[in-house]
Amino acid sequence: MAKKIAVVAEKACIACGACAHVCPREAVSVWRGTRAYVNATLCVGCGACEAECPASAVTVHRREAVSA
Repeated sequence: MAKKIAVVAEKACIACGACAHVCPREAVSVWRGTRAYVNATLCVGCGACEAECPASAVTVHRREAVSA
């Protein structure tokens, strides 16, 4: 399993889909037009979504630091 994972700050997310469009593993999707959702099984924490997010709502963390 990857050591990092993307995390979406729900209140900051503007559901624009920019993160989903750049994810090379298709691990990010926009849930019901309200916020981005990260599939933990697919995410490898590459940071593409974090770099693309215009609202700075996506950050990459060590998986150990994220409670499951």
